[in-house]
Amino acid sequence: MGMGTYACRADVIDIDFVREICPKELDEFLYTLSKCDVSFDDFCVANTIGDEIDNADKVETELIEAVYDALKCEFDSKTGLQLETVYHFAEDRGDELNGGSFAVEGVYQLTPAGEKYKDKIVEKSWTIWG
Repeated sequence: MGMGTYACRADVIDIDFVREICPKELDEFLYTLSKCDVSFDDFCVANTIGDEIDNADKVETELIEAVYDALKCEFDSKTGLQLETVYHFAEDRGDELNGGSFAVEGVYQLTPAGEKYKDKIVEKSWTIWG
C-alpha cells in the first residue's frame, strides 16, 4: 500500500497583529464565537475545509461568517493583505503549525524577470519520506 505526503505552507500572523489592525472587528468576531459556543479552532477547521462549523446551527454559522467577513474586509482594506485562517493538527513530525491560526495571502510578488516569464514558470513543492 502506498503512502503519500503533501507539502503545505501558510504565512501565519499573530492574533495580536490582527488586533493592532482591527481591534473592534476582532473583538466582535471573538465575542460572536464565544456567544455561539464555538472555539477558534473549530471555526478554523470548518473554514479551512469549507465545511459546517461543529456545534453551530445555521443561524449561528451565518452570524459567525458575517462578523468574520467584516473582519477580513477591514483587515484587507487597511493592509492590502487578504486575511485567512488555517488549521492543522500537529503530529509528532516537526510540524510548525498546531491548531488554528490567522494567515495572510498576497504577501509576495514576482521580480521583473519572473513577471516577464511567469507563463513559463510553475511553482511546485514536494516532501520526501525518510
